[in-house]
Amino acid sequence: MEMFNQQEKLLLLEGALTSACLAEGLECLKHANIYNKGMYYQAFMALATGVERLLKLLIIYEYKISNNDNLPDNKFLKQKGHNLYDMFKSVAPHILEDELNNKIIKFLSNFAMTTRYYNLDVLTGKDIKLLNPLQEWNSIETKILEVYAVKNKKLNNADVITDCETREERQEYGVVVFYKIIKSLVYKLTRLEMDNNLFPCLREFFINFRGNFTDSEIRKKKSWIINRRLKGSANKGYNNKLI
Repeated sequence: MEMFNQQEKLLLLEGALTSACLAEGLECLKHANIYNKGMYYQAFMALATGVERLLKLLIIYEYKISNNDNLPDNKFLKQKGHNLYDMFKSVAPHILEDELNNKIIKFLSNFAMTTRYYNLDVLTGKDIKLLNPLQEWNSIETKILEVYAVKNKKLNNADVITDCETREERQEYGVVVFYKIIKSLVYKLTRLEMDNNLFPCLREFFINFRGNFTDSEIRKKKSWIINRRLKGSANKGYNNKLI
């Protein structure tokens, strides 16, 4: 007898994929450096993908709850596109009330819609009004350090790509802010599942984003990528029953 129907299998696979993207994004952002600038782009790509997928899972859940357990059609979901900012306004507007969150989500939304191909687009003559993603992120990181009152004599002149002196702090606090945004979305996912008895339990894929970590613990966490079975859970057996 099949443990999961096809719809449940797809939701579980999407939960696993989304969690993996988010973990990879935080991992790459933490370890990006001036010798491997590609890790910045890898971080933005993984985070934009993971956040978009998490938002779309929330959109599916809300539709399901409001429409007698029916799922939206593909046209409904495709209309959302890659505009993460508009999806946040719909799904979690409270997150946008914070000025720093607002800046970061606009950055990630622009990256998802436009600047992920910035280098190739500019190379081939496309007129783009937005900043290079690395320049824009540099500006955001400086704001992050100001908000977290990080003191450094070179802070005002620091460059995320050329100044090694503040790089570690910049990356660590960038991870802190992204973690808190992700945690807010995961909290909403958890509440929707628990309040409406939704199955399967996708929240179990996001255990790494549900802890009450301090800022210091988030900054010093060695790895966001986990490899564990969900033993004894409502999803027991998912590892070998999905395909």
